[in-house]
Amino acid sequence: MILKYNGSILKVNHGASTLGYNGPKHDPIVDTFYFLTYFYKNPDGTIRSYQSGNRVDITPTANMSTYKSKTESFGTGELNYASSTSRSDSGFTTSYSLTPEQRTYWKTGAVQYEYIFNFTSWAACGNIIPLSSFLKMLILDWQDSRFEFLNLTRGEMNYASSSVVSRDSKWNTFTNYEWVSFQSNSSNWSPGTYHLVCTLDIPNKKLLFWINGILQGVVVWKDQFINNRISELDSGATLSVNTANLASSVWLSQFGVREAVWTEEKNYDPIVKPYLSVNEYY
Repeated sequence: MILKYNGSILKVNHGASTLGYNGPKHDPIVDTFYFLTYFYKNPDGTIRSYQSGNRVDITPTANMSTYKSKTESFGTGELNYASSTSRSDSGFTTSYSLTPEQRTYWKTGAVQYEYIFNFTSWAACGNIIPLSSFLKMLILDWQDSRFEFLNLTRGEMNYASSSVVSRDSKWNTFTNYEWVSFQSNSSNWSPGTYHLVCTLDIPNKKLLFWINGILQGVVVWKDQFINNRISELDSGATLSVNTANLASSVWLSQFGVREAVWTEEKNYDPIVKPYLSVNEYY
C-alpha cells in the first residue's frame, strides 16, 4: 500500500504502528529518536521533524511572524538554526506527544533529550524547552546576567528532591516551593556553540545534565515525586518547544528525544557533527 504524505511517498509497514518513510539513506541514529527536529521551515509553513526515522511535518501553533532561521556551521557541521526577531510567549513551534509504548518505557527506563544552541551575546529568553505533564516542566532559561537549568516542582517541594548537586563549579543550586534550579553567571560562558544533554533516569530517580559532554549537575528525587510522575504518564506527555521565546542572539538546532545513552555520572565525548546535516534532510 502506498500513500502520499505532504507530497512525499510513504509506505505502510504492515504489523507496525507507524508509517515508514521511503526516503534517502541516513545515519541509523536518526531512527532511535522518538522526535528530532532542526526547525527547518518548509515552503508551506510547517516545521520538519523526524519521528522514529519517519519524516513528519508539524503545523506550528505559534505566531510565526517572529520566526527566523539560517543555515550555519558553528563547529558541529552544517545545520538549520532557528531564532526569533522578538520575544513572544504565544504558542509552540513544535510539539510532540509520546506514544503509549513510549510512555510505558518512560515509567521504567531512562530517556534523554539533547540539542545544540549557539549564542553571540546574552539576552533574556525563557521557557525554551518545556517538558509538559511529566516532571512538571524542565526549562532552559537565559537572562541578561545568568544561564539557568531548572525543574518546576510547584506544590511538591516537600517530596520533590532529596538532593541537588552541582558537579561543575560554575553552577549554584537552590530549591524553593516551586523550583529546583541550577544557575550560572553569564561570565562563565563565552559566546559560542554548546551541546546540552539531559537524562531523566526513572529507575535510579535521577535527573542529570551535561554541556559539551561535561556533567554539570544531578538531582535525586524522592519516591513520592517519581510515583506522581509515573501516574501522570498514564494520561500522556507532550514535549513542546517555543522558539518564539528566543532572543535574536540565541539560535537553536537539533532538538531530539530518545532512549538514554548517557546515563552514567561521568563525562562523555560531545558530538562533533549533526545527526543529519542540511544536505541530508529528507
